Amino acid sequence: PLLCAFVLSPLFGFTMTAFHAGLIATNLTTNENINWRKYPHLKREVASGKIAFFNAFDGGCLRNIGWRTGLVHFDDKPLRAPPPPGAGGGACCDHDHGHGHSHSHSHA
Repeated sequence: PLLCAFVLSPLFGFTMTAFHAGLIATNLTTNENINWRKYPHLKREVASGKIAFFNAFDGGCLRNIGWRTGLVHFDDKPLRAPPPPGAGGGACCDHDHGHGHSHSHSHA
């Protein structure tokens, strides 16, 4: 039992740390990550009746970490608007990356 505790405790701690680091990097709370379908600000229509995840408050990994650590001011306004319905397979910015979907790039 003691050996099991020495093995499982660090594993659990690492898993929780990695999970929450991912949440910080994407500017989400645990609740938003689990229940994103319940929040209008975290979903968008990609086709008739099809809903996809979209986080307008995601400023990119480094900016999100800056917000969470207080190094960068967060003004609580969306950074980007979702693309119109039917804009393609998950497009989230104005330019195509040649592999079926796009990625947002903000250079602020």
